[in-house]
Amino acid sequence: HVLSISDTWLRHRVGARHSYSNLGIDLAAYILQVKSGIPFVEYMKTKVFDPLGMPTSSIDYDFVEQFPDRALGHAPFVAEVPVAIPMIAAGGVYTSAAELSRFVQFHLHRGTIDGRRILDAEFIDTMYTSSELSKGYALGIAIGEKHDTYYLNHNGGGFGFLTTMTWYPEYGIGCVVLTNGASHDSQNDKIAHEILVELITKQVVAKDTSDIPPADRLIGKDAKLPELPEEGPVHTPTPYKPQWKRYTGTYRHIAKGYKLGLTVHLVLALGYCDPGMRLIVEKKDGYLCIGDDQLEEVQPGLFFTPSGEALDLRGPVPTWRNIKLEKSFLFWSL
Repeated sequence: HVLSISDTWLRHRVGARHSYSNLGIDLAAYILQVKSGIPFVEYMKTKVFDPLGMPTSSIDYDFVEQFPDRALGHAPFVAEVPVAIPMIAAGGVYTSAAELSRFVQFHLHRGTIDGRRILDAEFIDTMYTSSELSKGYALGIAIGEKHDTYYLNHNGGGFGFLTTMTWYPEYGIGCVVLTNGASHDSQNDKIAHEILVELITKQVVAKDTSDIPPADRLIGKDAKLPELPEEGPVHTPTPYKPQWKRYTGTYRHIAKGYKLGLTVHLVLALGYCDPGMRLIVEKKDGYLCIGDDQLEEVQPGLFFTPSGEALDLRGPVPTWRNIKLEKSFLFWSL
C-alpha cells in the first residue's frame, strides 16, 4: 500500500496548497513504524490506547473480531461490510463511545488523563495550530468558531460507519457520536454541535479561558505563507480534441483483489464514483468532462480535474484517482 504511493500523483506542488489526504496519513504511520522499529498496531496500543485507558480500542483486526457483540457496519449494496479495511491509520480504529470519550478528555485536559500527563501541553498546542496555508485545519483536527468561542473537531466515515468527536476547550466540554450506518441523513458533527451548544446557551457550563490558547493563534490568522515561486494557473481546461473521442464512455472500477462488496463500499464511502461504480467521461460544452469538472490535459492522455484528481488514460489499464478502471461497452449497473 505504501510503496504504491510512488505510482500516484501529487495534487499540488509541495508547500503550495493544502489538501486532506488519507494516503498521506497512512504514509505518516508507516514512517512512524519504520523510525520507531515497532509495528504500528503495537505502537498504537502501547503509546495511545493503553495509557489513555482504552483497552478495547484497536486497529488489530484479529483482536477486533474476537468480540462477537461488536457493532456491525451497514452500507448500501453491501450485504456484509468486512472488519478489515485498507486504510489503517487514516480511519481503521475500532472503538466505543465510552473509550473515544476518554480520548476527548485527554484533549480537554491538554495532554493529561486521570491526573497523569501523557503528552506535553506544547505538543497539544502544535497539534491544534494551523497555518495561513491550511487555515482552519491543523494536524488532523479542524478548528472552527461558533457561539462566541472556538471548537476542535475531527469526523469521518466509511466502511459502514460514521464517527465524530467535537470539543469546546474554553467550556471544557466535548461530545462523541458513533453510528454503524454510513448512508443516513443525520450528520454526526451536527448532532455533536447541537448538544454542546445547548449546554452553553443554557449555561450548564461556564467559560474559562485560563491556560487555553486563543483561537486566533490556533487558526493561523497571524501565520505567514512560505515564500514560493509563482504557482501559475491552477487549472486551465483544455479545449476538446477530436482524438479524445476514444476516451469518452463509461468506466467501472476493477474489483480484482477485493470482494466485490468491499470495492463497492470503498467507492461509495470515499466518493470515487456513483453508486453503480461507474465513471462517465464525456464531451460537454467543448471540453472533456467528468460530471461538471472540465479536464486539463497535462500530458497526452493524462488529465487533471480542478481539484487535482488524475485521470490517466495513457496505458493499457486506465486509472481514476489511482484506482484501476476498465471500460464498459455495455450498460452496467448494480
